[in-house]
Amino acid sequence: APTALVDILAAQDGLLVDALGPRVDVDVRSQSLSLQAGEFSAELRSPLHSVVARGRIQDSRLVVDQVDGVVAQVGLGPLVSQRVVGKLVPTLVRVQKPQGAAPLSLRVDDLVVPLDGDLRQLDARLRLELGEVQYSLLPGLEAWFPELAARSSNLPTIEVAIVDGVAKYERLPAKIGGKELSFSGSYDLVDGKLNLSAGVPLSAFGKKVAKELDAVRDILPPDTLVPIELSGNWSSPKLRIKKQFLEDVVERAAQKALEDLLGGGKDKKKP
Repeated sequence: APTALVDILAAQDGLLVDALGPRVDVDVRSQSLSLQAGEFSAELRSPLHSVVARGRIQDSRLVVDQVDGVVAQVGLGPLVSQRVVGKLVPTLVRVQKPQGAAPLSLRVDDLVVPLDGDLRQLDARLRLELGEVQYSLLPGLEAWFPELAARSSNLPTIEVAIVDGVAKYERLPAKIGGKELSFSGSYDLVDGKLNLSAGVPLSAFGKKVAKELDAVRDILPPDTLVPIELSGNWSSPKLRIKKQFLEDVVERAAQKALEDLLGGGKDKKKP
C-alpha cells in the first residue's frame, strides 16, 4: 500500500479536516511509492468536498506537471483561510464563505514542493476561485479606507505563479470604493515581504490620507486613479502613494493656483 502518501496527507495539523470535513474517504493508488520516488493518483472525498491529485514523488519532492494535476473543491474554514487563502491572497484577511455559498476551487497545473515543507523551494502555477466571499482588507489598506473595512464580493479567478517561494501576480483582486481593482507585483511566502501596486480612485480615499491629495481634490476628477504601493512585511505593511504622482499633482495644484490668480486679475473691472 502507498502508505508514504497517506502519511504525508495525515501530517497536516487539521488542515484536511478543515477543508474536507471530519469524515473523508481516501483512495490512493500507486504501483510503487516511497518518500523518494514513485507515481500516484489520489482522491479524497467527503459528502460536500473533494481533492483529486495526480503526480509523483521525485528526489523527496512532490511533483505535479499536468493541467489540473490537482483539483480541489473545499470548504473555507479558519485553517484554509489562514494557511491557504492567506498565503495566496495577501491583500485580504478573515476570508470566509457566506451561508450557502459554493466551495472554493483550487486548480494546480504545475507544482514542485519538497516533502520537508521548505517553501523557498516551492514552484507552482495555480488558479484560485474564491467565488462569493466575505473579507476584510489587509490592515495597511484598511487604515486608509476604513469605511470599506468589511465587505462581501464575488471575486474573479486569481492566477498565481510561484517561483522559489515568491508568489507573483498580474491581477490580484480587491474591491475598494465600489470598484473592482487589481494589484500586481509579488509576495514572498517565506519572509512575508510585500511588493504590490494598484491604482485606486481618488474618491475612495478618506480625508487626511495625504495633504497633497487634499490640495487637489477640487481640480482632479473623482475617478482619477491614484497609484499606491504596498510594501514591507505582511504583519506590518507600509502603504504609500507613488512619489512621482504626488509631485505631479503638487505641480498641477500650483499651476491651477497661478491660473486662478492671473484669471482673477484679468476679470477685475477697472474703477
